[in-house]
Amino acid sequence: TGQLKAYGMIQNRSGEVIRRFTVDLLGTWENHKGKLEEDFLYDDGEVQRRVWNLRKMADGRYSGTASDVTGPAEGVSSGFAFNWQYTLEIVVDGTQWAIDLDDWIYQIDANRVINRTQMTKWGFNVGEITLVIEKVVSH
Repeated sequence: TGQLKAYGMIQNRSGEVIRRFTVDLLGTWENHKGKLEEDFLYDDGEVQRRVWNLRKMADGRYSGTASDVTGPAEGVSSGFAFNWQYTLEIVVDGTQWAIDLDDWIYQIDANRVINRTQMTKWGFNVGEITLVIEKVVSH
């Protein structure tokens, strides 16, 4: 819940950093339903927006949808870790691809998490995303 700021990079399957980005996030929850608005700014100037509609279910499980996500995303929380899996539609060199993402989000403290994402296509590694997300604390 609240405003967050994220800093990240995308690496190709060889480990080369191919993009860097920042994200402004706004999360809201009411009962068991949430919304997460993500505004991305990439180092090449591209901007992107993704809005997640989230639902908290029993036993630490979550589901979510977004316009560029195929089918529902599914997640499970356990202790300080959260695993979030989904298929993201992305465009690479003018071609649209469905890439499977496997996010592992680790809580570092009350205001920070580190997110590591493996990206695969047809079961093969195509890249990785590393992201630090911080809660924006008002003074």
